[in-house]
Amino acid sequence: MDAVDAVDKDISFATVLIRTFAEFAAVLFQLVCFSRLGTKDYYYLVNHKAEFAEYDNSQLEPSLAANFVLFVTLVVFQFPFMNAYILFMYDMCVIARTSWWRILCCFWLLGVQIVGVLMAWRVIRDVQLRWKGTLTWIVPAFQATDTDISMEAEFCEEFLAVLALLVGYIHLTYLNFGKLGLFRSPEHLFSKLSPQVLAIPIPMTFIMQMTLLVAGLLRAFPTSHLSPHISCYLLSMGYTTWARFYFRLLGGGAAFIVTYCLFWLGYAPRVGVHPKPKWMQGRQDANAYSQIPQGKPGSHTDPVEMQLAAISFHNAYRHMYAT
Repeated sequence: MDAVDAVDKDISFATVLIRTFAEFAAVLFQLVCFSRLGTKDYYYLVNHKAEFAEYDNSQLEPSLAANFVLFVTLVVFQFPFMNAYILFMYDMCVIARTSWWRILCCFWLLGVQIVGVLMAWRVIRDVQLRWKGTLTWIVPAFQATDTDISMEAEFCEEFLAVLALLVGYIHLTYLNFGKLGLFRSPEHLFSKLSPQVLAIPIPMTFIMQMTLLVAGLLRAFPTSHLSPHISCYLLSMGYTTWARFYFRLLGGGAAFIVTYCLFWLGYAPRVGVHPKPKWMQGRQDANAYSQIPQGKPGSHTDPVEMQLAAISFHNAYRHMYAT
């Protein structure tokens, strides 16, 4: 086992438990609040009729208010991931982890998010009927079909939307936290939380930037899902079909693969703070990573120490932090 795997295998059960609860609660909170959005909003659905399209004032789209709910969720639950595409992009690219233990923990969190979706569906279906006369609860009643639906369009829109989301996420990450010193810590997403990590404030600036990024993408790609947990929610509520669900996931998965390749073949060599992943270590382009400092064993520029230091943010309990 090499030095990186040794550090990555050191996973704290308490931290995984905390992250499990945070992801479950955040998904449940976001989706239940999303289903209760009121009737006042600034954007409307565009419906196709015959050979033209028109604004349909009878069906209000909650995308703008949904971004307010997203912002509240990120603040209340201290910046949870919720989005599995971003979770795996952070783990496999931004902090460049390669351990199977960590990847399995990421899949565990993905499963937890799906359980949160199922719980949200149960709450929405049961509670809205009981409290309908007391609380505002706007849940459209319709069943999606595949009639006149282009599966190629479903795939393409999700591919482009998720690709833009992940590229924007990476750019915002390095725009805010691009200094090499921020990568010098063996702590990671599932490490034991240190007092220094727990004292870090919520990264309000980055939260607002990510919220605006999602808001812009929902305007550019109005029917995109952008996250597997949203796809699962729409499927459970009957707002999409199994076929459309699969094509959306295929589009998002393809976008993740393309972004992953773009990161390691184009972005990481220019940034110069990441060791090469194992699948690239046999390539003849080591000079592309020549910016990673070299030094004598035991020094702060020791290659092994730098390999450990260059794969994690300073306080990786959350995936982004305030400066």
